[in-house]
Amino acid sequence: ASNYKSGGSDELYSYWAPMLITLLMAYAIATAFMNVLGIAIDTIVLCVCVDTQRSGAGSKEKPYYASKGLLKAMGLAGGESYGTGFIQVTPSSGSNEEEAKKDAGKGV
Repeated sequence: ASNYKSGGSDELYSYWAPMLITLLMAYAIATAFMNVLGIAIDTIVLCVCVDTQRSGAGSKEKPYYASKGLLKAMGLAGGESYGTGFIQVTPSSGSNEEEAKKDAGKGV
């Protein structure tokens, strides 16, 4: 028979100790997760603040890098502001596409 079963020499008489240890571990893990989440949110807000302070930001020439939804949530989406200023490269037809395939074969 096992020592930990009912009547054994190492029988668990109180469930408070394991429950307290589990509760403390769960609290520590949840706190660490929330801290990382808070740092990520602070970083995104800081990036949006820097993005909106650029000279000429929000115009067609220099659009915001933040999404339109984020700009709207922060109250920065005006009538003439443009979001998602990331450059999107689309493959063009003709010789450039063929050159890209050649370069890909060379490992460039």
